[in-house]
Amino acid sequence: MRTVWAVPSEVAPNLSETDLKKAADLLDMPAEKLRGKLLNDRRFTYIKRQVSPEIGRQIEALGIPGVYESQEYKRFYPEGEFTAHVVGFTNVEDKGQEGMELGAESLLEGNGGTRHVVRDRIGHTIEELDDSNPAHNGKDVKLTIDTRIQYIAQLALQHTLERTGAMAGTAVVIDVENGDVLALANLPTFDPNDRVHLTGEQLRNRVFTDVFEPGSILKPFTMALALNLHRLTPDTLIDTGPGRYTFEGSTITDDSANGVLSAAAVIQKSSNIGMTKVSTMLRAEEMWKMFTEVGLGQPPRIGFPGAVSGRLRPYRSWRPIEQATMAYG
Repeated sequence: MRTVWAVPSEVAPNLSETDLKKAADLLDMPAEKLRGKLLNDRRFTYIKRQVSPEIGRQIEALGIPGVYESQEYKRFYPEGEFTAHVVGFTNVEDKGQEGMELGAESLLEGNGGTRHVVRDRIGHTIEELDDSNPAHNGKDVKLTIDTRIQYIAQLALQHTLERTGAMAGTAVVIDVENGDVLALANLPTFDPNDRVHLTGEQLRNRVFTDVFEPGSILKPFTMALALNLHRLTPDTLIDTGPGRYTFEGSTITDDSANGVLSAAAVIQKSSNIGMTKVSTMLRAEEMWKMFTEVGLGQPPRIGFPGAVSGRLRPYRSWRPIEQATMAYG
């Protein structure tokens, strides 16, 4: 990429209107705005950054005194919209603005360093002093994202939104053996290489910024707690009846009539009634402590910008029916 810049003191006050208009058209900016950048009392000013090499060459060919172009670099994201919410992007100064570009900025940015030198009157370095601070490269950050799985997750999410008519959605794939995040998809998404018309809805990483009530994923946690506290065994029998159960004035239902189930089968059948009865074997404080220990009600500890904490109310305010619904999700 090229940067167009100027030294206003070198620009002729009677700058040709024809050259001004040609430069303004090439840079896609009003001529009066360009005039204001060129004719001021600053020692240096950027005209436009990260223009294409072709535009840079055409600006240089105009030969306007005091106007220069030079090379600069711009991040390119080869996976585009598929990893946009994970990787994020940098600004024109190469500073992280979103995603891991922002979250890992302190690791990635490195140190520019300084050199203290003595120069002669025409700018030649004649001596380098000993108190220079050498530059240090930033560190590499390796993500656990598997681009193949990420691609599949993104397409599956897109097809689901098209089928259901939903406005937005998220999908996360985690390796249960070690907790690695293999895919993290959001829709709507954006192309980090083309952010001209970027909106807040596209930027929003719903996996980390939105709070959702957990579903049946809570059942194994609650059952594991009851097993660890020896309130039951995998073979303990629990009567789930005809699939409808009145508890504390509310009706709890299952998808089908399962009758008597073992504790293991309660998980297998994902029985809300079975888990409601398991919740009566546990104290609210015990469940609250377990939920807290596994991270519910706390922001995820992964250093991702914008991550919010969930909501886990103090156990003293739980009603029995609330404890039951938290047991099965």
